[in-house]
Amino acid sequence: LSSQLYEILETTQHNIVDEKSAEIKDALELLLPAKDGKWLDKNTSETQDVTNFFLCCAALASADVNAGAMMSWIPKDLSVFAAKALMDLAETLYADLEQNLIKVSASYQISYRDKGLDLTKITYDKRLVLELMPITFPMLKDAIKSTCSNYKDDDLGSSLPSASISSAVIASHQMRWCLNQVKHPYLGPSCALVIPCALMALDHWSPEVKMQAISTFVHLAKNLNSAELGWYKDAILDASCRNIPGSERFWQSIVEMVVALVICIEGRNPRAYWYRELLDAMLGEMERHSADKERRIIWLQHIEPLFEAMGLVILAFFKRLFPLLFHWLHAKDDTTVILVLKRVITITKLTWIRKTPYVQRLVEELVLAYKESWTRKYGSDIRNGVVQVLELLK
Repeated sequence: LSSQLYEILETTQHNIVDEKSAEIKDALELLLPAKDGKWLDKNTSETQDVTNFFLCCAALASADVNAGAMMSWIPKDLSVFAAKALMDLAETLYADLEQNLIKVSASYQISYRDKGLDLTKITYDKRLVLELMPITFPMLKDAIKSTCSNYKDDDLGSSLPSASISSAVIASHQMRWCLNQVKHPYLGPSCALVIPCALMALDHWSPEVKMQAISTFVHLAKNLNSAELGWYKDAILDASCRNIPGSERFWQSIVEMVVALVICIEGRNPRAYWYRELLDAMLGEMERHSADKERRIIWLQHIEPLFEAMGLVILAFFKRLFPLLFHWLHAKDDTTVILVLKRVITITKLTWIRKTPYVQRLVEELVLAYKESWTRKYGSDIRNGVVQVLELLK
């Protein structure tokens, strides 16, 4: 398997203009044996050989979706071959129960047994990912950490990453791919390995590394419960809050991550500190970019679950929320107007808006939007939305 993969990887052309892509390709080749099938590092054990092959395949397989620019040179057929090679490796390793090259620590096994989980009951490829986590994730975390900026007290401007960014890019893609292979409930016992690594990537200065971390946390929010994420609650949500300002490059992913994480962690506690803090940060970003069509549409599309989770507590944000909604209610694009009406319907159902000073202004803006709708392409949808809101206000 490794010889075939090496030959394909060696003949794959990368973007020669991009030196980082060349570095990544060279780094992946070092994880595999040469053409003669002999490992370049003679001192590696069988477990290390398996780990190196696994990490190489994970990096190549991660290029199937959500791959960053520095991994875009990996063709789809190579990515598919790497994923299949991992499945073949796992089947070979676990088919012969007497030849167990992967030495899983007793404490790691106990953490799964305590939750009533049996790794022998899942598919071989997922089992391989889980059993290698105690080996691979500390390595991935160190690779990401080594490229973080080292700030000096006396000269902040001269601080530079201590290693090549390519190692962090590879590690972040490997992290994201590995975690995407595992779903609830098997991720829970690995939280102590997984979350510190993901947090390190989320705080990284490179957008490419950060993007992989965002995708990872969206997956974690869907496959971990509040108790499992709760051990790292403040660290996760504080990092999420810091990433909201200036996140134009991956705004949609940030909003999806923030909403999913805070709902999963805080649950049915609408008065929780982080609900207020994260909504406040997002409203601040919306106020700074209220004229940005793409950004406001994304926010309006994905904020609904957060509104529903906060319920009546949204009243505390009316002073900042409604000026934005009133402004967007007359936006030039119909999509924004329709989305605003949908969110207003939700807010009206969740709060006592009729007892607030905003109700009269809301009615006036709705009437104006109704009149403007006759010149719009989707005017009928807008009028229907206006009528629904007015009926709820009666």
